[in-house]
This record gives sequence, C-alpha cells and structure tokens, in this order.
Amino acid sequence: MTTCPSCGKELKKSVAKLYHFRESGLPNVFLQNITLYQCACGDKLVQIPALERLLDAIACNLLKKRTLLTGLEFRFLRKWIGLRANDLAALLGVKSRISISRWENGRAPLTAAMDHAMRLLVMRVKEEAVKQRMFTEIEIQEQFERISAKPGKPERMVITQKTLDNLPFPPQHHQAPYARPSA
Repeated sequence: MTTCPSCGKELKKSVAKLYHFRESGLPNVFLQNITLYQCACGDKLVQIPALERLLDAIACNLLKKRTLLTGLEFRFLRKWIGLRANDLAALLGVKSRISISRWENGRAPLTAAMDHAMRLLVMRVKEEAVKQRMFTEIEIQEQFERISAKPGKPERMVITQKTLDNLPFPPQHHQAPYARPSA
C-alpha cells in the first residue's frame, strides 16, 4: 500500500496511457503506460521507471533529430552531460555563458555550426563514458580469470565512504523512484 507523503492517506493508483513528461524540460516528451498515484488531499505522484535510461533515450532521440536543436533541447543535452553554461561556453569557444543562456531561452537563434558542435561534444563526452565502462568490463574479466577454482575463506570486507565514492560503475536504482509531476 502506498501512502501520501503529505498527509499519510492511501493513494489511488491508476495508469496513464500517455503521460506528458514535462519534468524533462521539453514540451514534446510523452511516456506510455505510466503509473500515477493520487490522494484525496490533491497530491499527485508519478512513478517513472528507469529514469536514467529514459533520459538517455531522450538524448539519443535529440542527437538523431534531422532539424536544428531548439533552445530547450540544447539545454537538455547540456544538463545531460553535466556541464554548467560557463564550462560549455569554454568548450564551444563562445565568449560567455550569456550566449549559451540566449540560445537556451530562445532569445538568440542557434546556428547550424553550434548545433553540430554541441552534438559532437555530447557524443564525445558519452564516448569517453562508454570507453571507461569497456575498460572496467575488461578489468572485471581479468579479475574473473585470476579467481581460484578452490573455495576460500571469506575475507573481511570493510566498506567506507571512499569505497562507495570510487565504485567503477554508476549507481543503480532497484525500485522506480516517485516524483511529483510538474504543473
């Protein structure tokens, strides 16, 4: 049973055949068969499964788009690769974050050259992430090859914050998160 985080009452569950995913920051993203929860107090929650993969799918669709990126799409990609406007401006060779802001807010048109540069930058950043994952998989395979076939005595395992911070793979969420839909 799921209860409302605001009032503690039971939530009514329903499935939206088509959910407008405004939380993405884009006006044209819709999700099929999304679980919604509504409370008598008026609170609404939406269950977004595999949120990180969903964001990856949105970014992939934007990169394959056949027209210039809109300002909102440009912003989505910048945030998806984790760059601040200042950092992106430096990487793209523009004078300041003000240019980035103008493109993202639609106050200045995004040129074809900047559209292409952004898409190439996004692919380069993600290429590095894929390459790092590949190296990690190779290291794991090499570790498997060094494992003795004989059962061994369990070794003491001490997990510290540093251990958690230095894991070679991203965090995985095993249960779909609940989020409040934006108005």
